[in-house]
Amino acid sequence: MSHPHDGLSNALGSAKSGLVIYKKGSNVTEGSKVLITMKAPAKSPLLALVKGSSGDSVDIQYTQKLERVNKSQVYGKLIAVVPFLGSVLSFVGL
Repeated sequence: MSHPHDGLSNALGSAKSGLVIYKKGSNVTEGSKVLITMKAPAKSPLLALVKGSSGDSVDIQYTQKLERVNKSQVYGKLIAVVPFLGSVLSFVGL
């Protein structure tokens, strides 16, 4: 379980307003949603959509941005989103 600080939104709000449940691992396929870490100054972790993968890199999209990241930056695949609990965690500084 994790609290994304940025990334894709869903019908119930922004990525940072929810908690996500994910399965650890960097073996991802095109079209899957993943939780990743980004290098500063970007907010991490963030929720992204996999657009492609080759070798040790993964092409991701979050909001309107497309980026290529290393597979080691992928925490895992998204299983479920628990809406609104992230807002409470943001309020207490997590």
